[in-house]
Amino acid sequence: MNRRSINSRLYLVAVLLFLMVSALVAKLVYIIWFDEQSISSLPLQVVKNVIIEPERGEIYSSDGKILATSVYSYEVRWDAQSPSNHVYESKKYQLAKKLGKLLSRNSEDVLASLEKARKQGSRYHLIIKKADKQLVERIKQLPIFELGEIRGGLVLKKNEDRILPMKQYAARTIGYEKLESTGEFRRVGIEGGYAQYLRGEPGFRLKMRLAGNVWKPISDKQNREPIQGASLNTTIDTHIQSVTHQALISQLKKFEADYGCAVVMKVTTGEVKAIVNLTKETDTTYVERYNYAIGAPYEPGSTFKTFSLMAAMEDQFISENSTVDVGNGRITFFGRHTVRESSKSIKGLLTVNQVLGKSSNVGVVKIIQDNYSAKPENFVHRIYDMGLHKPLDLDIPGEGTPYIPHPTERSWSGISMPWMAYGYGLTMTPLQVLTYYNAIANNGEVVKPRFINNIQRTSKSDKIVFEKEVINPSIASETTVKKIQGMLANVVDKKWGTAHNIKSQLIPISGKTGTSQANYAGDNMIYVASFAGYFPSNDPEYSMIVMVHNPNRKKGYYGSTVAAPVVGNVASRIFSAVPDEITLNKNNIAQVLLEKSYDKSVGPYININDSRLARSIKTSDSGDVLKAGQMSIKSSEEVVSGLSLFLTRITDALGIEVKVKNRNQQQIVEFQ
Repeated sequence: MNRRSINSRLYLVAVLLFLMVSALVAKLVYIIWFDEQSISSLPLQVVKNVIIEPERGEIYSSDGKILATSVYSYEVRWDAQSPSNHVYESKKYQLAKKLGKLLSRNSEDVLASLEKARKQGSRYHLIIKKADKQLVERIKQLPIFELGEIRGGLVLKKNEDRILPMKQYAARTIGYEKLESTGEFRRVGIEGGYAQYLRGEPGFRLKMRLAGNVWKPISDKQNREPIQGASLNTTIDTHIQSVTHQALISQLKKFEADYGCAVVMKVTTGEVKAIVNLTKETDTTYVERYNYAIGAPYEPGSTFKTFSLMAAMEDQFISENSTVDVGNGRITFFGRHTVRESSKSIKGLLTVNQVLGKSSNVGVVKIIQDNYSAKPENFVHRIYDMGLHKPLDLDIPGEGTPYIPHPTERSWSGISMPWMAYGYGLTMTPLQVLTYYNAIANNGEVVKPRFINNIQRTSKSDKIVFEKEVINPSIASETTVKKIQGMLANVVDKKWGTAHNIKSQLIPISGKTGTSQANYAGDNMIYVASFAGYFPSNDPEYSMIVMVHNPNRKKGYYGSTVAAPVVGNVASRIFSAVPDEITLNKNNIAQVLLEKSYDKSVGPYININDSRLARSIKTSDSGDVLKAGQMSIKSSEEVVSGLSLFLTRITDALGIEVKVKNRNQQQIVEFQ
């Protein structure tokens, strides 16, 4: 065979091989870039979809402040094999120079690092361990990296940190969603209850496995971008949350309590405007650790008397003016179970109004026992009709289940109803108790507590709005509700009321104190102080409950002393009832000052027992007051409650009317 024939055959073989290789390359290119079905049919060991997690939605307060947000950091790496030789050689110097400047590194060192990675064929070369979003956006614009992951080799790994900008404020209610080692999620609070909206929708990126178990993106066409999570707009008001937090923590520290909670709710809508849960961590610090308001049922004690009397009124056994003889302040059942009054001053004949206002244990027990002993189920069913035995079915997890016993239960005995009448032998959570006091303020309508106003998805037009939800249109008849409203107002307004100490001329408050005993069957008995009510009494806008567990008995443990002042403080701060500055006419103030007291060292002043308040008043020299023609008292957090007492004494002495007017969006007290 001659040389020409051999060469011809070799050329033919070469051409055939070239065509076969070309066909294979063309097929591979087609599969990678065009044929989605072929790619998806490849085995998982070769091709897979890598999940891209979306950015989590943010949580906002009703006044637009961020309550929970995600801070992202990125690990930036480089697949040194992705860029073509032409791209890399033509742009490597520009990349090294600009990357060095951006990261404050020597450009020659950066270039050496890139060259080494390129030479070693590194698929995961570290550029920077932790970069924020702004830095990443600038890195994306650099030469070579601007071509993306497939052609430029830029690899980004996103890490998420969830933060609460308001720190401890409502931290337990805001909550979290945490992936446990078991693979299951632990969901707490708003974050956990609405996780499905906050998470968003994940995207994916199609990748092919290369040598060394390295996965490389193979097609932009196969990718799906993630959809960012929705934002939650809550009902929480940061101002109300702040003043409630400060008022509660101050009282907890003062009485050295183990823990406490406070909730403020909008009467007509059920919007929770503030929720505070504080647990003692050290002698001087309290933290948000557990949501007592939602998840901790307790024996409410005297705050339940309101519902007992409401039941008897609804069945027309009593009216607010009916009388009951509490005798010497004690009543005994079966010769060994005794109910006593909390104060020796509670004795003799009382009206039903006084039974509630003075918080008579014997009075309420006698009323319920005298009228329902033959058929105790009638009393329990009346309570059930109100709905107090049912959970509120909150949208956030962890609600405690209320327990109100029934005569059909095996544990029911002859003392069950008497104990139940004044709040023992049954349990409710603080928020459940508040919900039904809120109903009294709302003329009988029971509304479900609500934590979310709306959910806003990425599209502004895609919004889920949460409306008021009515649990029970009427807790009782209109007549009964009106009578109870008047009785709750007297608890604060009348001198014989247990919460008269928080009476304010500016913000009338209605409610009921509670002082219950816990662990009373054991040796270490502790107290739970509480107050549930609403304000202003004449046109209720907010309802509120405060519960304080195990205050130091040596310092005080009654609901009137420990819990009620928190409500008085918050009410005055919400309505700015005590403004930043109070101005009185010089003739009026001089008259009152001179009538009340005189001290040569400081001049005339109002003599008030609260030493902190007295000091703040004395700081204004009387001579300057008379010359200027006015007296100004600048309020601060520590004297805000005392100033209310000061104003009351001024108005009583002068016989003048106090009016609160809005001026420049601030409420100013004017005296006429």
